[in-house]
Amino acid sequence: MGILNQGDLVVQTAGTLTGISGSTDLIKVGLVRKIVSRGISIGEIGVTGKARIIKNNLDMSLICPGEILFVPKELMKNIPLSKNIAGIVTNQNVNDVYALFNKNNKKISTICNLENMDDHQISNGDLITLQLNEGVIYMGQIEDDDDALDKYKYV
Repeated sequence: MGILNQGDLVVQTAGTLTGISGSTDLIKVGLVRKIVSRGISIGEIGVTGKARIIKNNLDMSLICPGEILFVPKELMKNIPLSKNIAGIVTNQNVNDVYALFNKNNKKISTICNLENMDDHQISNGDLITLQLNEGVIYMGQIEDDDDALDKYKYV
């Protein structure tokens, strides 16, 4: 419809107070977010971090702590899990990723089974959020915590 765009602040109202016309008892403020992709999630906690696109083994040397990696299934076994990775997005099967994490005794927030690994609009350094309860990758930050607003300002 083209009414709302990514980043727009939206105020929703609903309900009425008994006997008072024109009133409302529910106000919800939200931010329009862009969904980048969907998959099957591993983990329980949603994470926000800067994106790192991994296309070859050389790219793995550029990984910084707190990043969310976009890794094709061919390179999943080579990821340096000892680095403090915030999250992983991959086109590898969820069972294979579980096996890799169990073998290395690691728990990393992950979204698997992405069909369109190369079609996403993410670049290195973009701030993204993995919403694991929905299996969704969002562009930008969706945390409500005031401390989180400045968390990535100087990274």
